[in-house]
Amino acid sequence: MAGGTSNENPPWKRCKKSPLINAIKCIKCDNSFHESCAKLYVNAKTVNKSAYSCCEELSHPKADDNLDIFWDATDDNHEKVLDSRIFKYILRQKDELITALREKNLLLEEQLLLIKSIDKDKNQPKKQNHTLDISADDKQEKREEATTQTRNGKKVENAIPIHPKRKEGNLEAAPNRNQNGDQTLKNDKPLTDNWTEIKSKRKSRNSVGITGKGTWKGDIQLKGAEKKLWICLSRTAENTSTEDVLEYLKSTTSDHDFVCEKLQTTRSKFPAFKIGAPWQLKEVLGNENFWPENVRVSRYNFPFPRITKKPPAT
Repeated sequence: MAGGTSNENPPWKRCKKSPLINAIKCIKCDNSFHESCAKLYVNAKTVNKSAYSCCEELSHPKADDNLDIFWDATDDNHEKVLDSRIFKYILRQKDELITALREKNLLLEEQLLLIKSIDKDKNQPKKQNHTLDISADDKQEKREEATTQTRNGKKVENAIPIHPKRKEGNLEAAPNRNQNGDQTLKNDKPLTDNWTEIKSKRKSRNSVGITGKGTWKGDIQLKGAEKKLWICLSRTAENTSTEDVLEYLKSTTSDHDFVCEKLQTTRSKFPAFKIGAPWQLKEVLGNENFWPENVRVSRYNFPFPRITKKPPAT
């Protein structure tokens, strides 16, 4: 304060620059106050309108030196006037609690790491001792027992490996099994060097049908066409024509009708022909000695028409 000589007077903001006019003095010391400041000061007690006493101390416990600020603030706020020093004290205590908790957390983490390392050290010797307990003699005895058990088994001739479903207790799953008969498997397929010859699965099935053989007397409109053998003749000379092919066939076979048609070749310069012959000449035409040298004869495969999808109508 401007007029006070003691350091115990609080630094009231309203009194820092204003002069002490009509000041009130303490009856025991020379401290001077404004009348408004004397009302806010806790230690100042009113003696009369112009006299105050500020030298009496309050009796309260101060167990810790850190509580001095708090007690000073509460002493000055005896008249229920809020002081900022109370908030400063609360914030300071909060920071101290946070730092203490952080230190405890770090200590706990170090202890956990130490416990984990101790557990690892304890588990390693257990595994080593477990492996050392088994000696080589014990392993050798177990191997001998296993070999003796397998060698003492009874051998059965012509035995079939039993499926897991057909073992004891599951024989009901195979009621048609011959228990007392011959258990050997029959394999009628040809063998080549002790290996069964396996053929690939047929990609397409042949059509199943019958051919009529009935004979009828009288006039019948429904009649069957003559069955013909269709072959492909290729690798012929460049100047060969259909007349040459028909002349050769008629000269070698008598009283048979043949059909010959020249085919379009794209990759070969040698002409090819489609020949239709009676079915009775199958063995004759299939003999390689029947045809001239270097001529290629094979079965004629009729091309299937390609199905072209029509574009959708717009």
